[in-house]
Amino acid sequence: MRKGIALLLAGLVLAGVAFAEPIRLTRITHIYGVLPAPNDPAKLLIATERGFFLAGPDGNADPVSVEGSPLLAFAARADGTLLATAGERQGTLFSRDGGKTWARFSPDGQPGPFLVIDAAPTNPLVAYGVAGGTVYRSGDGGRAWVEASPAPAPVVDIAIAAGTPAAVYLGTARGLFRSEDGGKTWAVAPMEGATRAASMAATLADGQTYAFLAGTGLVQLAADGKAWTVLSPPAAFDGALLHLAARKDGSLVAVTQYMKLVVSADRGKTWTPYNPPG
Repeated sequence: MRKGIALLLAGLVLAGVAFAEPIRLTRITHIYGVLPAPNDPAKLLIATERGFFLAGPDGNADPVSVEGSPLLAFAARADGTLLATAGERQGTLFSRDGGKTWARFSPDGQPGPFLVIDAAPTNPLVAYGVAGGTVYRSGDGGRAWVEASPAPAPVVDIAIAAGTPAAVYLGTARGLFRSEDGGKTWAVAPMEGATRAASMAATLADGQTYAFLAGTGLVQLAADGKAWTVLSPPAAFDGALLHLAARKDGSLVAVTQYMKLVVSADRGKTWTPYNPPG
């Protein structure tokens, strides 16, 4: 325990709260990831171009931690550790206190910066990321990475399927791809419409994998990736969905292409604004 605390202090790159006042969500122009706040079901943790914030349905965002560079390629490990890339810097950031303080794994030998990153939903040691058009895999929670393969197309998002960390999805400009061998080889997902641009891929805490396909909308995938169910059309998200997460009560939260936060109480069939105007 003391070793872990010492590591955080020695590698500290993000200080504690530095802003006295919250900012409006409308002032945040890029959201790179979203998670439900563990201690307040009404609020959301968001990784943004301005740092890491706690957003509320009142439209305000309180700083959790602050850094000069944006927090990109955001993901949460199964043990609650948060992973991110900060701006153009090498090395992966991690936080073990909900984003209040961040440290950097040694940049030596690390690829980066990651464009997208994901952690296995049931195994805190397995993570995948994409940097420079190459897919990387980590077997130690993000400390060290090995090259898995060239990405099959320009990557927008990545998701590790539940059950086996060898099954991985890539959301790309040329469609939804699936790997069965830990990212070594890729093929278009075996489902109708998979060649349409995929702006999002995510595996949630319930073990279900979701994707957003242009012209189709939000879809839920079967475990084998062959069958899928359309949950909501593109119009529900101003045309596209970028990020998706689940709350403890089973409701979903999402980020649209215009950085609007929306919520669904019926597992993705209908959506309402997270912070409605007025």
